[in-house]
Amino acid sequence: MKIKLIARLLLILVTLSFSMSNALAEKIEIDAEYFQNNMVSNCMFAFSKERNGMSKIEFKSEKNAVYSAESLGRDVGVSIKLANGGIHVTDPRINRKFQFSFENGKSYIRDQRNTQPEQVYLGSCKTKWSEARNLPSFPLTSIAAVTEQPTSSQVSVKVEKDEIAELEKKLAVLKQKAARKEEYQKLRALLDQKLKEVQGQIQMLEQEYKDVLN
Repeated sequence: MKIKLIARLLLILVTLSFSMSNALAEKIEIDAEYFQNNMVSNCMFAFSKERNGMSKIEFKSEKNAVYSAESLGRDVGVSIKLANGGIHVTDPRINRKFQFSFENGKSYIRDQRNTQPEQVYLGSCKTKWSEARNLPSFPLTSIAAVTEQPTSSQVSVKVEKDEIAELEKKLAVLKQKAARKEEYQKLRALLDQKLKEVQGQIQMLEQEYKDVLN
């Protein structure tokens, strides 16, 4: 009887922990604005289990990209499509639908072939394979790229705008952290409540077990 009780408790705790972990993860919506501001001319790096090494996808446009791998030794052109907040990558040998998420300051992808998320990095396509893990994660939201070069008469105004933009960026990060902290506290309170309920069930079952023995 006690073995069944322990197994039941473990199942409850694993289920609650899995639900809490998923709730803290936030989906990254890859729309046209996000793609243009963050991904065009950059590369997504990830560890390829199939080739036991790093792989990357260079985003040329919303329709075309180039796939390469550390062990492949050549580039392969692929077609891409933005769909349902993710990216669909296809060619005669590849057909994968990626969804992106942001959790604990890191970005991950998940596709239809497996349920385990893989950490991904975004940055210059010239990055060496050995240094790919030093690249930043995919940002949670779109960050507009600054393309205009300031002239001498615009320097002071440009500096002020940069300072304002930097402060706004820091404020957005703080808001994200505050929202995740609040969500964590809610989930932790829920978990504590469930644990108390489980403890009450344990006491009841132990009492029933003692009554049976007597």
